[in-house]
Amino acid sequence: MVLAFSGDEFLIGREARKVLRAQGYYVSNTNSLVEEITGSKVKDAIFQGSLFGGKAVFLDFDSGFVGQSDTKHRNEVMKVLQAVPDDVLVVIVDSKATVGRKKAFSKLGNHKHLPTPRFDNLHRWVRKELLANHVKFESRVPIVLAELFEQDLGGILGEIEKMLSLDAYVTEELIYSLANQSSPQNTFELIEAIVRGETSRALMICEQLLVQGEEATRIFGVLNWQFEHVAKCVGLFGPGKEITPEMASRELKIQIFAAKKALSIARRLNEDRLLLVLEVLLDGEIGIKSGRDARITLGELGIRMASIFTEA
Repeated sequence: MVLAFSGDEFLIGREARKVLRAQGYYVSNTNSLVEEITGSKVKDAIFQGSLFGGKAVFLDFDSGFVGQSDTKHRNEVMKVLQAVPDDVLVVIVDSKATVGRKKAFSKLGNHKHLPTPRFDNLHRWVRKELLANHVKFESRVPIVLAELFEQDLGGILGEIEKMLSLDAYVTEELIYSLANQSSPQNTFELIEAIVRGETSRALMICEQLLVQGEEATRIFGVLNWQFEHVAKCVGLFGPGKEITPEMASRELKIQIFAAKKALSIARRLNEDRLLLVLEVLLDGEIGIKSGRDARITLGELGIRMASIFTEA
């Protein structure tokens, strides 16, 4: 029996181990081939297992075939796999499987593709893992974990293991603490203060971000990213045209929660005020790049941007 997995390297490795364990196979009774795989090695592993009453063979195509020169060996292995006895389980991981190999795997036995979860799918995946591990958590925890670790699924599961050891209700603050990330202030809190028109708070957050060691260029990068999407949302508006977060997400090719945020800000701006916001950002960025004092430049930017929203 042949079971092949393609897609995300972490997910397929975990799923392969899960399948082997479910069938009663562990390191001690599994013949693993992970380097310099050849047709003869696979043939020996398969038929040696069959001779002793059934065994499992694990093949890692990712590390077993390196470079174009191994194409010949991989083709040899694919031919050997056509004659796998029923009492031998062959589990294959091939994260970069081509369409042709996926079809071949399906003909040989069973093939399962596990893509890397992204955007809202990543949030759902994190939430599912938290629930599966019986972790109690705030609603934003899956989003925060996804923002911190992005597609590092192993890193996310590592954080979940930390949560389990604490046996505590998981909050956003706890996540930052476990991940050794400074959470007292972040650039998104600066955006919140700006949008609420809180000039003094915006100034305070700008100063605290610099004290925490944030680079001014990185802060501007996040602000530019946010207001670039806000500008695009303003461009989507039209007479009698209702824009939903789902529509904005598709048009801007961003996650739903990011689209919601951009839309909520865009609805507070007309084109004239949007131009003022973008001018302030440009002035600040030019100031930083020309060597102007970061504390003064960021402080002025926070006050000027928040003032625009105070008038909105």
